[in-house]
Amino acid sequence: MTSIKFLFAFFITLNTIVVQAATNKTSSILSQKIAENEVVELYVILKNNHKINLPNTKQRLNRLNSVISQLKSNEQKSRSELEKVVKSYSNDYQFFWINNSLRIKMKSKDAIEFIKNPAVIKAYHNSGEKLNLNKISNLNKSATSLEWGLEKIMVPQVWELGYKGQGVVIAGQDTGFQWDHPALKAKYRGWDGQNVDHNYNWHDSIHSPNIACVDDSNQPAPCDDNRHGTHTMGTMVGDDGDGNQIGVAPDAKWIGCRNMNQGDGTPASYTECFQFFIEPTDLNGENPDLSKVPHIINNSWGCPVSEGCTQPNVLKEVVDNTVAAGILVVAAAGNSGSGCNTVNDPIAIYENALTVGSTNRNDSISSFSSRGSVSLDGSNRIKPDISAPGSTVRSSVPDGGYASFSGTSMASPHVAGVAALMISANPALAGNPELIKDILLESSDFKSSNEDCNNVSGEERPNNTFGWGRLNALTAVNNSLNYMQPAHSALWYDPEQNGHGINVYMLADNRIIVIWYVYDNEGHPLWLLGVGTHDGQNATLDVQSGSDGLFPPDFNSNDVNLTNWGQFKLSFGDCNNGLFEWIPIQGNGYSAGQMNVLRLTNTIGLTCDSGTTKAQNNLSQSVKQVKSKKTQTSQSSFSLDVSHSALWYDPTQNGHGINVYMLADNRIIVIWYVFDNTGKPVWLLGLGEHDGTKATLTAQIGDNGLFPPDFDSNTVNLQDWGTMELEFSGCNKGTFKWAPVANDKGYTAGEMPLVRLTNTLGLECSE
Repeated sequence: MTSIKFLFAFFITLNTIVVQAATNKTSSILSQKIAENEVVELYVILKNNHKINLPNTKQRLNRLNSVISQLKSNEQKSRSELEKVVKSYSNDYQFFWINNSLRIKMKSKDAIEFIKNPAVIKAYHNSGEKLNLNKISNLNKSATSLEWGLEKIMVPQVWELGYKGQGVVIAGQDTGFQWDHPALKAKYRGWDGQNVDHNYNWHDSIHSPNIACVDDSNQPAPCDDNRHGTHTMGTMVGDDGDGNQIGVAPDAKWIGCRNMNQGDGTPASYTECFQFFIEPTDLNGENPDLSKVPHIINNSWGCPVSEGCTQPNVLKEVVDNTVAAGILVVAAAGNSGSGCNTVNDPIAIYENALTVGSTNRNDSISSFSSRGSVSLDGSNRIKPDISAPGSTVRSSVPDGGYASFSGTSMASPHVAGVAALMISANPALAGNPELIKDILLESSDFKSSNEDCNNVSGEERPNNTFGWGRLNALTAVNNSLNYMQPAHSALWYDPEQNGHGINVYMLADNRIIVIWYVYDNEGHPLWLLGVGTHDGQNATLDVQSGSDGLFPPDFNSNDVNLTNWGQFKLSFGDCNNGLFEWIPIQGNGYSAGQMNVLRLTNTIGLTCDSGTTKAQNNLSQSVKQVKSKKTQTSQSSFSLDVSHSALWYDPTQNGHGINVYMLADNRIIVIWYVFDNTGKPVWLLGLGEHDGTKATLTAQIGDNGLFPPDFDSNTVNLQDWGTMELEFSGCNKGTFKWAPVANDKGYTAGEMPLVRLTNTLGLECSE
């Protein structure tokens, strides 16, 4: 017996020594499991072949495409190098491209060897544990009044503005969902009112479930094996139309993924759901369709050490890459309060996750709500980011019922729902999770605490109890409407002073260009160029004026005298209304002033849906609209593209250029800001249409309009100047021609090559 005990002890010691040879790659729990079990399941982070570069674009689909292609390139390289090795150990494996990882089940002795592979960065035990949920169940199928949490965060006031989440898709990864619950069925993207289609709308990452999620035909279909998921989704979108107003964004659509087996999750199951949301597929995992990607993902779960998240960064790249792809990631802070440093599970600990704590009816922090800061990764990051109602929240549960649960799991759906309201109010926020997060935090109602965690006072904002504060839907939506966006790139004017206006270009990196087409104090056309940046709500620009440049062919950029003129200030109240202010340098003969500006044009490709304006298509009283016509596009020329809406110039004649606007119905506006033959700035307005490759426009010039406050549109004298012709040979090159009518002003016909000067934010071109 003694010898048997000795041999057994020797075996354990020897095995432990072998496992410890890879301790720099192996989590402590995995090492233990390898020593104790003949077979283990691993979640393996593989070596990335190149760093993911964040795309320099605000366009949602372009951002998605760029990130996904980079991620798949990494995974394909790893797969090509490793798959033969993997197959030699096991047939039960799965590669994930979202973070270049691998789930594999193999013999423990093989795992020891596999982990030594240079391609393996870190290996974890892929295990599951029951969901940690503080809940109070009170099954109740009867209708009640509007839920207290919605009233607390002022959701009804947002609904009164007309924003209920329309046009937005929210994703939930949870214990599953009863898709046909009366409060959820009409909101499920897979339901069209008569038929259901679960392709692209449902995914199950639990491959050996205790309860199979299938329909009557034994085909994959959403189900909830725990009640938790159905409850969280109800808070986001639920409304049965019969008095159960439980959802923040009842006009949003939802899709889902089961990431837990009756509350048991694993790093691999969480990863798989994220990957499905970034690139939705059919039920066979094939035929991905990026048009089905959700705007927001709610995550009312945590991955503790017992599930395999033994190192803090196990799911960090999954979250980082999801946000990089343009999707907002909302996460529950956890229910381990009330002590400090209790936000301690992925994904709540990550900077790119919007982490939510829980409040009660009295606007106090819930006792169970986890507090920061994040000590697990040594960052001491302040968490949660924000707080929302999470105590005794009534929502939907399977079998058509309703129940009250408590937990930060109930708080985070409130935030996800408000994000949907924001996007419905300002569609330009779609695909910009960083900005959505900033607005949400800054719009919250500050809440102080008597708790000081990690030398951060509860009186500070943010603090480790409430974060930035308690969620406020109305403030968040109003601030979303005020934010500057690509769609503000347009021509704007004051109807009270019709006859001059401003051209606004929103560029990358918060840069903005404004050109004011107006008149000087002598009634001569004047253009002023402002260049600056915005903070999301306001822009301040330094302004220059030019003189002494002559009209081509006599133009010489060396002759141009640029002088500082003053400043512009610009802010927008919504998509179609703004305030424009000008502040001249003292003594230059101009007076300060302001005007309320109204959108004059809708640049094609830049949509802004939070209102309409009667000014659309009203270019001026004297310029008639050209009716659209359909023509064949020449195969030999480069087709005109929405992205040709930009500022263009000839580098050899730097100092003047043209502003091009591509509008609907093949219409184009061109404003040429140049100089006359006396050296004074002039601007010429051209309006016409294109046939797909070339545009011909009639041009007008005005005079006799004085500078505000003396401006009077009735005094403006508009004259036909001639024609303009525009043709592009690529995304960034073109030709501009002009032909004046017979005149006594010395204008002559000519042409110049064009090079793109600006890339308007949101408009991209590829050849």
